Amino acid sequence: MQAMGNGVGVVDEQRLIDRALSRVRTESGASLAFSGNVIARHDRISLDTFSGTVHGPLRGLAVSFGCGIGGKAATLRRPIAVDSYVGTDRISHHYDHVITAERIEGILAVPVVVRGRLHSIFYAATRNSQGLGERMLRSAAETARELEQQLAVNQALSAQLASARSIVWNSDPADAASGPEWETVRETFTQLRVMAAECSEPKMREQLNAMAERLSRSRSTASPKESVVQLTDRDVDVLACVSQGMTNQEVADALGLSAETVKSYLRAAMRRLGATSRWEAVVAARRTGQLP
Repeated sequence: MQAMGNGVGVVDEQRLIDRALSRVRTESGASLAFSGNVIARHDRISLDTFSGTVHGPLRGLAVSFGCGIGGKAATLRRPIAVDSYVGTDRISHHYDHVITAERIEGILAVPVVVRGRLHSIFYAATRNSQGLGERMLRSAAETARELEQQLAVNQALSAQLASARSIVWNSDPADAASGPEWETVRETFTQLRVMAAECSEPKMREQLNAMAERLSRSRSTASPKESVVQLTDRDVDVLACVSQGMTNQEVADALGLSAETVKSYLRAAMRRLGATSRWEAVVAARRTGQLP
């Protein structure tokens, strides 16, 4: 996964889509899962991402709005499923030759709508005549909804990160990091740290943490002695959440920890920083450039 890749967002959108398609195939037993990017200005869908073997001309197919199952789902903005693509009278049959070449029987199409805009069409298909089944329908619908949320958060955080970077880059390091604009920086930092903590991919986690670090290190006002103090990644995660006014339980929920574990990290951070309270630890971490 790449940070700030070709997709719009902090995380490469393509990676999120790849992972969603793989999940549907694994959970539902679909023969093939694929998606198409919506090109709104041309009212069409470009089929560009696949999980499973593609036999024929499906890859790269341009589907017009209103045509086939995906085109109809795009027009209606609601899911459509058929157990026999070629035999159904619920859709047009512009693409029967493609479906036949792929040996697809049942297929469903789910619109992915992000922040009010049609983003893509999510498909799952089977190459047997047993029908789609409830498991496939449920898995595809749930995965598409989760993908919508992930893409929306990703795009929103990307815009927030751009704003935060602008604040950091245009500020004088000698000035205090105060004012309402710095709350944007701190909120963005915390969101990046939480995303990294939840990420199961080491490379992506490292990149998210690096983005967060660039928002904080330029603000260090520590003395040489203070600069020696280094918090662990978990210490920083916990203090970042505390800096946003979270309770220990809210920190635990955000980071997937227990409240007792959060308390343990807080005590360790306070000890390292020579602080006597949660907020004093936050202030000290900011002074050493480990929080913005």
